[in-house]
Amino acid sequence: VDPHRAPSGTFPCAGVDRWITIDASAEAHWRALRTLAAPALDDPAFDTLLGRLRSRDRLHAALSGWTRPQERDALERGLQQAGIPAYRVADGDDLIDDADLAADGYYGPIEDPMIGPQRMRGAQFRIEPAGTMPARPAPRIGASTDDVLREVAGFTDEQIDALRRDGVLA
Repeated sequence: VDPHRAPSGTFPCAGVDRWITIDASAEAHWRALRTLAAPALDDPAFDTLLGRLRSRDRLHAALSGWTRPQERDALERGLQQAGIPAYRVADGDDLIDDADLAADGYYGPIEDPMIGPQRMRGAQFRIEPAGTMPARPAPRIGASTDDVLREVAGFTDEQIDALRRDGVLA
């Protein structure tokens, strides 16, 4: 929590482990939030930034009381439409369906040999003009066992076959 910003933080929403982050410390954002959240934020102590900073715990408690019964995604849309910096706290399921990440090509399709078609997170950065490598399935446990035994440990194919017959290798 920035000691010079209020309200600014993460607040609970309806549902299990649903949260929204709001920063309405700028005066224009504060006025818009106060209008949306009235009467929850109609405390004279909140009239100035200094008052909000001095009463931060009470302010955040009042704001939490306002956000707690609301559905997170609808609240995010409403706050953003009012010009208030706000974003839902997203989990993995939320991220895979995020329109901004999809538009940026963050996830790419792969064909996994065990579970079929999936979307996977792609490269975390791009180096232009090289582009990015496509997303691909993770290696399978044991997929390189024979190569490692042969190339690193110096085993022959016959020794590897014997280990497999004896149940040492799957």
